[in-house]
Order: sequence, then structure tokens, then C-alpha cells
Amino acid sequence: MHFTAKDGDKAKCDHCDHEISYRSLTSNLKKHYEAKHSALGELALRRGRRAPPAAASCEASTSAKSDADNVAAAAAPAASTTAVNCEAGNSTTTSTSTVMMTVIPPSATVQNRKQSSLSSYVVCPASVVRQKRLNNLVLRMIVLDVQPFSIVDDPGFRAFVYALDPSYQLPSRTTISRDLLPAAYNVCVGEVQAFMETVDAVTLTTDSWTSATTENYLAVTAYYLDCDYTLRSCVLECVKFSEQHTADNLANELLRVTREWKVENKVVVVVTDNAANIVSAVKKAGFKHLPCFAHTLNLVVQQGVSCIKTLQQKVKAIVEHFHRSSVAAEKLTLLQFQMHPEKPALKLKNDVVTRWNSTFHMLQRLCEVQEPLEAALGVLHNPVEASQVLSGWRCGRHALY
Repeated sequence: MHFTAKDGDKAKCDHCDHEISYRSLTSNLKKHYEAKHSALGELALRRGRRAPPAAASCEASTSAKSDADNVAAAAAPAASTTAVNCEAGNSTTTSTSTVMMTVIPPSATVQNRKQSSLSSYVVCPASVVRQKRLNNLVLRMIVLDVQPFSIVDDPGFRAFVYALDPSYQLPSRTTISRDLLPAAYNVCVGEVQAFMETVDAVTLTTDSWTSATTENYLAVTAYYLDCDYTLRSCVLECVKFSEQHTADNLANELLRVTREWKVENKVVVVVTDNAANIVSAVKKAGFKHLPCFAHTLNLVVQQGVSCIKTLQQKVKAIVEHFHRSSVAAEKLTLLQFQMHPEKPALKLKNDVVTRWNSTFHMLQRLCEVQEPLEAALGVLHNPVEASQVLSGWRCGRHALY
């Protein structure tokens, strides 16, 4: 019970004894309940109880009964109702009737929900152990996948990591390059050095190359058999080499690497290409030299391919033209779809001087797209010496097979 009717058009609140005018509507009663006693309905709802509907008899006149009916009809669409006892008195009438007033507590629309915890508003930072472990995993990902340090600054990657674990704070690229990477390198060096002490014999391979930024690098790799006679390898060093590539400088660098890794007395043979400077450097360092089989095979094949060098140069000119011109490349792709719709479109391949099989793949691909290529060269009005190449298809196939 929340209200008791008094004097026909007023009701007294059963909780605070405040009198409210309601006439034929319950809007004032509802407003009073929401403003003063909404916590009572919410508390009952949390405890899983409903406000018990009850009706009590009271004395009222015939007009009071009509008013009560209007009140009940006005509140009928409500989601939940509460019935209260009302007493109405009339000095000129002795008949009695039951007056029903419906009150809609605001707690009826409140869902049963748990109180939000502090952790939903405040994100606690990860522990020191967890932060260190995740930092090492990020560094491992960068090393294994050859990712740039700047990946930790990419908005997409940061959003992805935050969605996985809001408590983890990504390290900056400076922290990775200045602290994490050197520390991980020192640990790895210690492990490899400790393992190399248990190895009886190693074979070294070495080579140098120039990067896209015109910086020269020299790499030394060790191969060995473990206790299970499984072939293993590890890169001992890949360092920037700014000295001239003379035999003496290369020999000194090889000796430095073997001494630092304590394998100078365990080297069985050093495998390199057939360049005169590196062959002489290995011998000056006191190691046995073995020429690289792949490099030797490339020299043999390149000497044999020289008999079709004219055809090779013309084919290479066509391939380079289709690589440079987006219009020509698109035309070749379109003609392939038109002439052979059941096959995927193929791209022309170019050869590389140091890879003999690249020349084979270049000629092979040219024969695979012979018809579309002839049509493309005709549509493009022979941008290169196509007539001379097209007359040499038989020579090219003979070179392949």
C-alpha cells in the first residue's frame, strides 16, 4: 500500500503522510512516488518481490466509485500495477464500495542488473612480469616476420593490441631498438657461443652484397651436425663491411669472426662463390676453400646460353617493355582472357644474370603466352623488335627443350 484516499479528491502517502490531490487521475501520485520513494520499488525488484496487489473495502459514494473506475482505466496500459486501499467517506451516503488506485513505480522499468565493478572504469596496468613477456613476444614477431620497428606506432596495430589486452602498453620504437633488441641479441649470442663450444666441426659459408641504400654487408653462416646427426645452421654475423673487398681485408674479417665465436680450430671448409678475391682470402686465412656448386653451375649454363645471346637480349627487351608500360601489360592480360578464358592470365618473367634458371623461366613463360603476346605486339604496333623475335620461336623452344 502506498496511498490512502481522503476527502474524495486527495490521497495521503503511506510512507511520508504527505497529502496529494489526485481527482480522477493518478499523475500527481506517480510523480510523488518517483520523486520521493522510487528506491522502495527498486529494492523490492532486486529482491525478486512484487508489490502485493491488494484491495481493501472502504466507504464511498456512488460518484467516488465512478472516479475510481476512471482512475483504473487510465492506468490500465501500464507495465506493472500496485493496488492500494482507499477510504472515502460521504456524509450523505452510507453505501460502501471498493476503490482501486493504480500506481506505476519507476522501478518496474529498471532491469535486474549487477552493480558495475571498479575495473570496468579503471584499467589496471599489466604486471611487470607480464609486460616484459609481452614485450619479448612483440620483439620476436618483429624479428621473425622482418617487420619495421615503426609497426608499434601504427594506429591499426595499436588498436588491435588494445582490444586484446587494454592493460598492456606497447613499447616505443626507440625502446625496442635501444633496449629490447640489444638485450635479446646478447642473450642469443651467449646461447650460440655456449652451443658452439660443444660442436666438434663446422663448415662456414660467406658472401657479401650491396643493399638498396648502397651499403655493403658481409654475412658468415656456420653449418654443423648436432648430437642426433641433424644438419643445423646459424648466422654468426651479418655486418656492414665498408672496407675495400681485397683478399687481405676479407681474410682479416673471416679470422675475426672465427676467433670471436671460438671456432677457428673447428673450421673444416669454407664455401664461397668463385670470385678471385674471396677465394684468395679463404686461403690466406688458412682455411680450405670449396667453390659453391650453384654458382659453378650458373657459370657453366651462362656460357652455354651465350650461343643464343642475341635472342635472349631481344626477348629481354620485350619483357622489360611490358614491365615498364602499364598499357601494354593490361592489353596482354585482356587478350589472354579473350583467347584462353579457361586459363589464368600470366605475367612475363625477366631473367637475372646470377641465376641461370631465370633465363629458362623467361623463355618458358614467353612460349606459354605466345599467341596473346603476338596479338598484343600487333595491336601495340610493334613497340620493340617483335618481328625478329616472333620469327625465332622455334629457336627459343629448341633452347628450352
